[in-house]
Amino acid sequence: MSLAEDLVLDARRVVWLPPHRTLVVPDMHLGFAWVQRRRGQLLPVEGTADALTRLAEVTADYRPQRLVFLGDLVHAACDVEPLRHDLTALVHQYAGGPELVLVLGNHDHRLPALLAEWSLAIRTVPVLDLGRFRLIHGHEPAPVELLEPTDRLVLIGHEHPSVELGDGVATRMKCPAFAWDDRTLVIPAFSEWAAGCNLQRRDFLGPVARSARFHTVAACLGPRLLRVPYARLLQEVTSAGTGSRAR
Repeated sequence: MSLAEDLVLDARRVVWLPPHRTLVVPDMHLGFAWVQRRRGQLLPVEGTADALTRLAEVTADYRPQRLVFLGDLVHAACDVEPLRHDLTALVHQYAGGPELVLVLGNHDHRLPALLAEWSLAIRTVPVLDLGRFRLIHGHEPAPVELLEPTDRLVLIGHEHPSVELGDGVATRMKCPAFAWDDRTLVIPAFSEWAAGCNLQRRDFLGPVARSARFHTVAACLGPRLLRVPYARLLQEVTSAGTGSRAR
């Protein structure tokens, strides 16, 4: 779905910036499975291989010059072999290909030191400006550019946004979703296991999303995107009540 000539949304939960040959991938949360095991949880059964495979399929389609991870590349930055294996596989997967850039998120604390220790070439930055776009994770207070009129569009992750869509009878389904206004675009998590905010309930996690005035949502339905006015979704959840079941 093209929002502009320089901005494309992909139902695989990434954003493509054609003039910059940049693919934006938020919230991969590598290492999620082993963190869950350490906490005594049984799910997910699969590890990171699926995420890396899906990423390879997307990058093969776009052939980017720059691959930007929009925060929370890892679920926890710990010096353990499973995480080192995943990150090494990621870097080797793109050796000689696109530049790898990580816009640091709240789960990435201590990751720059580990990347340096493991000699893994992923550039880390707190913010990345590309033309009219500013890329931040979204967990910290809004930058000054959001407080004054500006033509810059801020792209964030962090929220793992989703919506509940129903058939008007009894079935409701939770779908990852993009949401945007004139100044902010929030991108759904690339991780299959990243639960997050329900856009209809406005239970936002970070200050950037809380300050936004979203007017449009695009729900990810398999390989397609369904564009819906945000106000309509808010009306639907109000009429359905809070007792609806999602699956």
